[in-house]
Amino acid sequence: MYEYRQVIVRMRLGESDRAIAQIGLMGRRKVRGVRDQASSRGWLDPDRQLPNDTELNACFGTAPPRAQMTSQVEPHADEVKEWCGLGIKGTTIHQALRRKYGFTGSYSSVRRFLQGVAAAHPQATTVLDFEPGDVAQVDFGAGPVKSSRPGFLSWCWPGADISTPNWCVIRR
Repeated sequence: MYEYRQVIVRMRLGESDRAIAQIGLMGRRKVRGVRDQASSRGWLDPDRQLPNDTELNACFGTAPPRAQMTSQVEPHADEVKEWCGLGIKGTTIHQALRRKYGFTGSYSSVRRFLQGVAAAHPQATTVLDFEPGDVAQVDFGAGPVKSSRPGFLSWCWPGADISTPNWCVIRR
């Protein structure tokens, strides 16, 4: 109800629907609806008090809850969770469901289900905090080949400590 009250206050100050919508409280169509309701109830008159929460709730109420749809993946939830735990990708799970059970749902339904599974079991993380100089970064791959001088190539050895340039080789 706070947003409705703010919109009505701004309307009383003479702001346009567009200006109110640009603030981000609600969209222009909804602002237009609030203006229509407020003007019909006399709330835009600056001599009157602002409506209280009860009046605003009676006028605007709350949006009815959306109907919850059951996922088409739900009948196979245990198997999909097991596959997800094994690290199998969503596209592969979708193909397996289609092949094994004749699944008619879309890949997006599988993706949404897997997002719900991931949200229910987040991976734990920790902050690594080291004193300066306690650890070094190691590159276990072949570093980029670059030409520092014409006719010379340099690259880093696998496993080289990239904080020291002594492990780099320069060849002609």
